[in-house]
Parts: sequence; structure tokens; C-alpha cells
Amino acid sequence: GVLTALLHELTHSPVVGVDISPKMIEIAREKYADCPWASFREGDFVEMDVDDRFDFVLIYNAYPHFGDPRALSAKIAEALKPSGRFAILHSLSRAQLDVHHAHCRDVSRSLLPPNEEAEYFEREFCVEQADEGDDYYLIAGAKRS
Repeated sequence: GVLTALLHELTHSPVVGVDISPKMIEIAREKYADCPWASFREGDFVEMDVDDRFDFVLIYNAYPHFGDPRALSAKIAEALKPSGRFAILHSLSRAQLDVHHAHCRDVSRSLLPPNEEAEYFEREFCVEQADEGDDYYLIAGAKRS
């Protein structure tokens, strides 16, 4: 729920958060208990049934935990409306992510440079940006028609 309020403020649309961690979902539900535009689902995004279609999917500070980027790309495409967009965003650099996740390699992976990771998404998306810096990692694009 870190970006939930900001996303709602920017879009004036309902925001649905998904996390595999029951504790993180509990925290988000408590934080946004009085916000009817915010809802949260516990589970593995790649494995869950997608009933609604969304304008935008954001994977924020979680991408290294998706072991199969091709499966993630397919699920994002399934979850998006025909004109939908996606972004994978980290508030850490790739080097910082590697240090941060060094203790949990069983549930995370090292990332390739963003232009190489972007190749996993090119079947379903026109990748418009794949970039990294000292404090961010980003892949973004639009669903192919």
C-alpha cells in the first residue's frame, strides 16, 4: 500500500493491491480501511484468477521475487485492458537490490540490466522504457494490440 494513495490521487480510479504476504495485506487493509476505492488481495499474482481488467499494472519493489518473468508478462497482459500499460519500478538500483536480497536467494533472483529483462516482455508489450540509475530500476510499456 505504499503507493496506493498516490495512484488514486493521480488517476481518481479504484486501486487494487496484490501481495503474497498476508502481513503486508493486513497492514494495507488497516491503513486504507476508510477508503472505498482501495482493495487488497492476498496471493501470488501470477497464479491468481483475474476477474477484472485494468488500465495499468505496477510491480513496485517486488520484481526480483517473480522467478519466471515470461509468466509474469503473460499475467500482466491478461490483467490489462487492450490499451493497458505496465511498469516495473524499484526505488533501488540493481546493485542495491542484489545486496538487499543476498540473504534470500531462495525467494528472489538477481536482475539483468533492464534492457535485457525487457526482452521477457516484448511478446505482449511494446517496451517504451528500460532504464536504471543510482536509485531506481524501471521497465515500462504498453500492451500490444
